[in-house]
Amino acid sequence: NGQGKRVLIVIANYHFFYREYNEPRQELERAGFRVTVGAGRRGLCVPHAGSGQGPDGGTVQADIALKDV
Repeated sequence: NGQGKRVLIVIANYHFFYREYNEPRQELERAGFRVTVGAGRRGLCVPHAGSGQGPDGGTVQADIALKDV
C-alpha cells in the first residue's frame, strides 16, 4: 500500500515508449502512490509513434527536470 508515498517515473522528452510509462503509472496510482514525472527537461514529452498511445497522441507533461530531482 503506497498511500501518501511519492514515486518518480523518468521518461525521455522525445520518443519514450508510451506503454512502458502509462501502464506502470496507472498501477502505481491504483496502489495509492503519488506519481511525479521527470525528464531531461521539464515540459511536454512526445512518445514514439505506435508505442501504445491513444488517439490523443499520448503526450505527457514532465513535472520536473532530472537536474532538479
